[in-house]
Amino acid sequence: MYRVGMFIALWVLFTLPSYAFTTVTIEVLDDGKVEQTGIATLVANETVIINQKLLAQGNQYVVTDPTSKAKLIADLSANDEGLDLAILHVNGLTGNPAVVAKEDTSIGSKIYLLKLNDLSTAGTLHSILPADKNHPEQRWQHTALLSEGEFGAPLVNNCQELLGVSVSDIKGVFDKRLKLSSSFSAATSLTTLKTFLTKQNIDFKESENSCLSEADQLAALEKEKKKQQATLEKQEAERKAVEEELEKLKKEAEEKKKALEEAKADTTRQDAERQKAEEALEEARQQTIEQQKKLEDAEKAIKEQEEKVKETEAKSKQKELEFEEEKKSEQQKLIYYAIPIILVLVVVLIVLSRRRKKLLEVEQEASENKQQLSAEKAKVVSAQEALSKASANFDDIVLDGKDEAGGEHRIKVIGSTLARTEGGILIGRSAQKVNYVINVPGVSREHLNVILIDNKVMIEDLGSVNGTAINNRNLAPNTKAELENGDTLRIGTVTFSVHFLPS
Repeated sequence: MYRVGMFIALWVLFTLPSYAFTTVTIEVLDDGKVEQTGIATLVANETVIINQKLLAQGNQYVVTDPTSKAKLIADLSANDEGLDLAILHVNGLTGNPAVVAKEDTSIGSKIYLLKLNDLSTAGTLHSILPADKNHPEQRWQHTALLSEGEFGAPLVNNCQELLGVSVSDIKGVFDKRLKLSSSFSAATSLTTLKTFLTKQNIDFKESENSCLSEADQLAALEKEKKKQQATLEKQEAERKAVEEELEKLKKEAEEKKKALEEAKADTTRQDAERQKAEEALEEARQQTIEQQKKLEDAEKAIKEQEEKVKETEAKSKQKELEFEEEKKSEQQKLIYYAIPIILVLVVVLIVLSRRRKKLLEVEQEASENKQQLSAEKAKVVSAQEALSKASANFDDIVLDGKDEAGGEHRIKVIGSTLARTEGGILIGRSAQKVNYVINVPGVSREHLNVILIDNKVMIEDLGSVNGTAINNRNLAPNTKAELENGDTLRIGTVTFSVHFLPS
């Protein structure tokens, strides 16, 4: 059941349309004095819609940007007193435009009055006046009441699609400010809203699908819940069948394993007994062979000893005769060979002395040549490094950006200059200290350094006041981060898009 509930929650999240759009506070000033405030709705890029009677109270309009909280001046683009609608253009305003509903909602349907910060007040569509759907000034009455400062707030359906804009009457002849109702609130109808936006050439977005009522949504949820419950029950039955089959196979496997272990134990025992018998038989055979060999060796040794005794006696007599003859011959040879041998030894000593001296000279010359070769090789390596650095190249880098005031800035970093500059290049506000100048107060004098390391572009913030960021990730001062093609680079208050141009 938990899984079914989780699925339904996810189904609601991803299947029901939900459009979070931007509403902003608008202040109506008359000669610098705030008369009344309201809520305007973003319907297109830098374009908001509001009721005309609120704007009629002053001559200047100030909108608060929801992101930066900056106060922005709004210019009146179009208005229609009969419809009580007006269009304002706000330069620099950020946010998500509203999605306009595809179809009208019916009387009795639940509606919502959307306020600031995604807050809303629920109500019910009470009536449509006049009843003629084609009437150009048709209005809806509903029960979601406005509060002070909420004049012009948008009316949306349960899919968060724009249905209309709140309109209010003035208090009286002498007090032109808008008054609050204690019973019903009014808003332009969807048909009136679309007709006005189309007439003013506003490029608004219309929903592609019809918004289901809450009852239809609940019915769809209940249907999907039953479908998922049936699927879950089927899966549960299949799971139980698989578990039973798995348990059966597990028992069969355990029985086979037990039988195999018993057979293996019997085989091991039989192998051990057979091995023991074979070892005993082999030991007896080896002992027999050793005894037979000892007997044969003893008989052979006796015969050999007898032969040696006879041979020794014969040789002894022969040696005595030969010794006497050799003694006389050696005495004569010693006299003939002694003198030439002494002369040869003297000559050999002289030749060896000269060769040793020559060998030392050759070794010294070889050592000197080796040192000279190492020095020449170092010079060649140094020259090659200098040539490589002088001819280094890299892609040109183009930075296109805008500051907070909408001013455009463009910087082109020459890739070859970046590759050949050892310490990198500087970007900042000071023309005397940096290579590329951004003349904006929000940029520091020496803001950041761009350097090429291992053929990668690295950015280093130099302790700037407003900081540096890559893809909305702030860089710590004096640390390097890689910059890649397509990144977004913020330098102080100027945001650039990064483009690498192939060299």
